[in-house]
Amino acid sequence: MAIDADALPLLPGHQHKTLDFGSAGVTASLSQYGRFLSIFSADPIHGQVVVAPWEQFPEDKLYDQSYVRQYRALPVKAAVDHEAGFGMSLAVGGDDSAATTSEKKWSFAEGSWPTSRASVDSVTTIEQYVVANGMVLHTIRATNHGDTALPVTASFGGLFSVHRAPYTQLTPQGICTIPDFDNTLVAGKTLVIHNRHLGVTLQAGWYVDDELQPLDPVSLNTDTGPLEYRCATTCYIAPAEERVFSVVYSLGRSAVADLESLPLPRDLAASANSSLQGLSFPRLAAFLGGGDRGDALAYIVLRNVDYLVGCCAIPVKDVDGDNDRGVCIIADHQCLPLGWNRDNYWQLRLLYDLYPHLNAVCVPGAAEMARRRFHHILKAHLRWVFDTAQRPHGYWARSFFVNGEPKDAVFQLDQQCYPLLELAEYAAHFASPDSPDADAELAFISKLATGSVDTVLTMLRDHQWSGDGNGDSDGEQLWLFKTDETPADDEVAFPYHFSSHVVLWRTLSSLAKLQRAVGPCVISTPVDEWATRVRNDTLSHFVTTHPTTGKNMFAYLTSTTGQYQFYHDANDLPTALAPSWGFCALDSQTWHNTLAFGFSTANTDGFYPGGKYGGLGSVHTRDPWPLGEGQRLVIKAQLHQDVSEVINRLLVQVQWDGLFSEAVDRHTGVVTSKHWFSWPGSFVSSALINYRDRY
Repeated sequence: MAIDADALPLLPGHQHKTLDFGSAGVTASLSQYGRFLSIFSADPIHGQVVVAPWEQFPEDKLYDQSYVRQYRALPVKAAVDHEAGFGMSLAVGGDDSAATTSEKKWSFAEGSWPTSRASVDSVTTIEQYVVANGMVLHTIRATNHGDTALPVTASFGGLFSVHRAPYTQLTPQGICTIPDFDNTLVAGKTLVIHNRHLGVTLQAGWYVDDELQPLDPVSLNTDTGPLEYRCATTCYIAPAEERVFSVVYSLGRSAVADLESLPLPRDLAASANSSLQGLSFPRLAAFLGGGDRGDALAYIVLRNVDYLVGCCAIPVKDVDGDNDRGVCIIADHQCLPLGWNRDNYWQLRLLYDLYPHLNAVCVPGAAEMARRRFHHILKAHLRWVFDTAQRPHGYWARSFFVNGEPKDAVFQLDQQCYPLLELAEYAAHFASPDSPDADAELAFISKLATGSVDTVLTMLRDHQWSGDGNGDSDGEQLWLFKTDETPADDEVAFPYHFSSHVVLWRTLSSLAKLQRAVGPCVISTPVDEWATRVRNDTLSHFVTTHPTTGKNMFAYLTSTTGQYQFYHDANDLPTALAPSWGFCALDSQTWHNTLAFGFSTANTDGFYPGGKYGGLGSVHTRDPWPLGEGQRLVIKAQLHQDVSEVINRLLVQVQWDGLFSEAVDRHTGVVTSKHWFSWPGSFVSSALINYRDRY
């Protein structure tokens, strides 16, 4: 698969989905015909707002899983419908069907911006979509290579609905108020659609050769579904002439009074920065082994970095737009634009794991620019999670709206650990004694940690074993901690969960190193002692004999009174990484037995056999998960086993834009749940970087 370094074509033969792109909190999705299926923007009150060609998600369907899955599927179904969505298109000779019959050949310019090429008669078109200065720009450059002037009809419009973003969860545990719906559309100099209940406006300006085009005047209002608006204009393209057609979209709380005061489309395009910020595809491909496989793996890494940085890293400001409140990392931009501490840790690990190699994988001279971009996101997310994310109950909720308001205020043990682990690892990376800005970074870390770390750890004591077991051999309190849900967001049968204790031990051990750097006045909790006790009691109370196999293994859940659940889930990455983290030895038979069970039919509800792509998944969504294949990859890599078969399976499951879904069909590898999901691709990409010498 030969790939142009500046334009990455979509992976041939892979499953289609929307084309997704974004920057600095503004994201968008396109159909394969270049029609917009969504434009999202961060909002200080509602978290995220969107303009889409379908109705707002109804509040009375929040707990209806069947409806949630149907609503999630709308963009994927619309992606193959040439009339769905809204936007701009060209037709040569006045025949509107001519433009749609020419197949668009898609690629990502600079790895970030959807770009297509097509031909109709003697006219070739190059389309590009970028985000710059908080606005979305769609440009079509049409060139006449014939001998005679040709009429070209440019059409603009479609179905529009401005509403609150959908939060389509399968297992919601919190309130998500859906505002009343009302859209008013006014077309004149520009297209303006205002939702008075949101206080949000979409504005669109249509340009030909950077001249603003007047629209057909109309005024419409609805309190139900989307509004329809369409208009068209015809012009001629002389032989060897190029005409440029553009639409600028602005979605947000502060309406732009006059689009003529905005930068011209050509200036807006010039200010668009690639989300990749200097990564070189050829260099990354060579870094990952070279050849066709190196190309394929580099494509996955590049696109997942771009999706994380461009579509999931959302800058947050207050209502007046002045105060910087950090960067929220969302799970995905389309279905669940929410921050999950667990997802965020594994997403950001990709930036950490690529960071030391930027000199090797960047365009010459661009490594420092990439370092600054990565560093900013890593640092700004810490500010968001410690200062902006609200903890009214004392603990971090399961998930958060972008503005920091809790969405699902349920207590999950591992969600309390990941921010502390993230802080400790940031310190190890950027505040080590040999770091150039060690003093400033240590001051930043100390400010965040002071009070916060001890407060969270003290809160955890409220969830510690409380006499519901038999205690340890000395009659002292057990250092095990309860959780209300598993990392799959499912309720627990017994309150103590294994992989959450692995990440708790990892967090406490990392905090012990941070404590030595910042001193007991910043972190006073005896975290080193806690770590030892947590590990000892985890090993004492989770290791048991499986009743069928007769082998010792780590139970998934325990009551500490002789009751166990035997299960392993695609979401339980700490179990797979326990030896790498130092929780247990690589030759631990208990660990080997646990994972042998997890990747077998004995793991009912977690392992989905049969078919070419059967594998580890989750009771949460009952199919094999690419995240499960990511686990197999790191397990085999740790054991120095051949990983070729795992990589081959991943190369089938990956979608045409290099991203992975939540779950796939065990027979075909086709997506069965949630086409948009940053965590799996980030984790797989990290594994490809860290274990590149193993395949």
